[in-house]
Amino acid sequence: MKIKFYVMHYKKNVERRIRLEGILNSLDIEADWYTKYDKDELTEEQVEHYYRPDLELFKTRTASMYEEIDYNNYSGTTRGHLSLAIKYIKCMEDFVSSDYDVAVFLEDDITFNALGEAKKDIVSSINTANEVNWDGIFFGGGFDHGLIEKRIVATYKNLLLVDHPATNCTSSFGLTKRGVKKILGTFNEICTSIDWELNYHFKVNNLKIWHTNPYICGQLSTSGVFECTL
Repeated sequence: MKIKFYVMHYKKNVERRIRLEGILNSLDIEADWYTKYDKDELTEEQVEHYYRPDLELFKTRTASMYEEIDYNNYSGTTRGHLSLAIKYIKCMEDFVSSDYDVAVFLEDDITFNALGEAKKDIVSSINTANEVNWDGIFFGGGFDHGLIEKRIVATYKNLLLVDHPATNCTSSFGLTKRGVKKILGTFNEICTSIDWELNYHFKVNNLKIWHTNPYICGQLSTSGVFECTL
């Protein structure tokens, strides 16, 4: 099984790259840092190609998944969120054209809960997921398991199967090639943040999304260590 690691990175967050490159090197993780399509470099042609700030599309993306949505004040998404979503699409396209079996997507504010064991724990969790039906696996996120506890529908060893919406932010998760191909089949327009976009594409493609328990990773933006730049 071949695993490809990607890091979503905004070039102006220099401190984040210095910090995370050192950590990844210590873990012997070779990652592709994706730095194209930064929010302040997007051309109008790129925005027009990917971005559709349409209320009806937003309603489709969010229908029956969230308790309260303020549709009256919907005004699209920020350039930062748009940039991040495009980066994911481009990395997914790169992964599909590769000979790798699994893609692990990291964001540059990720932290590892048990640093020395992180790579082994990620690989071990993927191997465990290969014993069941899976398309995606979240290694952590911005919140603890309280975010998804009401949607846990099954357990297997150290994994929790979560009903949709199944993300926990998007700072650390893996996808199979089969799952990515399905996502790219429906993910051709962006109208909201990447986690809500993925929640929709996971659901509409009936993807099986698991979470590790305990989580392997956390997120420094949601904990207040880094300022959110989206």
